[in-house]
Amino acid sequence: MTIPTLDEGPPLHEYAVEFHLPGIGALHWRLAQDLTQAFRKALGGTGTEVRWLEASVTKDTLRCVFVAPDEGAVRAAARTAHLAPDRIFELAAEVTANDRELAA
Repeated sequence: MTIPTLDEGPPLHEYAVEFHLPGIGALHWRLAQDLTQAFRKALGGTGTEVRWLEASVTKDTLRCVFVAPDEGAVRAAARTAHLAPDRIFELAAEVTANDRELAA
């Protein structure tokens, strides 16, 4: 999903980053919070346009959503945070309960 920028920089896109962490869903929510905090802290020192938006946890997966100019910037931020994502993919669209088509 492309996000317009206010300046003349490159357009930003949303990326989902998955970390396969067996049993994370059964662990205290604090672990997932600590992992996302590590990623966000690493982003602060990179001088990059990568921004953390949100995270969700399933039984065995932590999925974070970031805004970035490209997938390479997300991978570089993950390396800086000493995290190895299992999968990174660009989000094509977002559908929410607030969308008019769903409300009908």
